[in-house]
Amino acid sequence: MATESESKVKGFKRINFFKGFLTTEHDWNDAERYHIEKRRLHNKMMHAPGVVFGFSGDLKVTARPRGDLSVEIQPGYSVDGQGRDLMLWDAEIKTLVLEEYKLPQTIYIVLRYYEQETDFIA
Repeated sequence: MATESESKVKGFKRINFFKGFLTTEHDWNDAERYHIEKRRLHNKMMHAPGVVFGFSGDLKVTARPRGDLSVEIQPGYSVDGQGRDLMLWDAEIKTLVLEEYKLPQTIYIVLRYYEQETDFIA
């Protein structure tokens, strides 16, 4: 059974730094999580999910030359339904494998959020 403090709605925890404060990796991660969660909340509540036009290539998808079953996706920025930032920095070409589809068929190109931690040193 959850205690009273565990059943409360989780709020935002902003780190209060002060002279003599000893920080750990947990403190820095908490501080970063605070800013990420606040930005996601803002994006989710104040903006509709979708492509943000005017940034780079607007995430446009264009068919490649005839006979080549591939599409080119231009760089751009969008926000998903959870308020997460979706960025495509460089144009990408995706080849459609005909055997994977029963034609005729509508094919949707979907951008999905994926976070990859970097610069980890044990």
